[in-house]
Amino acid sequence: YWNGQGVEKNLEVSAKYFIDAAEMGNPACMDHVGWLYMKGKGVEKDFDKAFMWYQRSAACGSDYARVQLGECYLKGYGTDQDIERGLELVKEGAEAENDFAMFLYGECLERGIGIEEDFGQALEFYKKAAEKGGEEGLYRMALLYSEGHGVEKNLEKAKEYCMQVREDLTYSDTCVFEEDWKQEMEMLLHSFRQAE
Repeated sequence: YWNGQGVEKNLEVSAKYFIDAAEMGNPACMDHVGWLYMKGKGVEKDFDKAFMWYQRSAACGSDYARVQLGECYLKGYGTDQDIERGLELVKEGAEAENDFAMFLYGECLERGIGIEEDFGQALEFYKKAAEKGGEEGLYRMALLYSEGHGVEKNLEKAKEYCMQVREDLTYSDTCVFEEDWKQEMEMLLHSFRQAE
């Protein structure tokens, strides 16, 4: 039902099956259910339920869930904001080379969230996240190249990064960007599509 293979695509039915499997103790499904609630895919968006499922999955040993909990703590999604705990979890994930954790840690460094601002170090984490294929890292590098921020301006390179996420140059709705970067990214993608 998730992909519509052999049946009509139906995110609500798919979500029900994922929830059933998660309730039976499947950590991979717990991860996915947390993501469903975080994004509002097939279920109503609910940060409290996302946080709860990430906690359950992390207790089963999921590194993915630990990184997601880090984001929840950093941003106060489904829990009280705890930047110190969030940064700790995200840094652990970045050291383990999780692409999303590397992006989040880079964002903390760039924006000075719980840590001293250090754009040079942030750029290194974004590059590593992009090299691992993480869409947030790819999109952040695209924005930096399009603006010439910390790197030499290069629109062709920016477009290459974007195409690694989606060849049709549309915005990936699974990307986790703050609203300001999301808007900038959508405008950049639009300009690339218009130029074709």
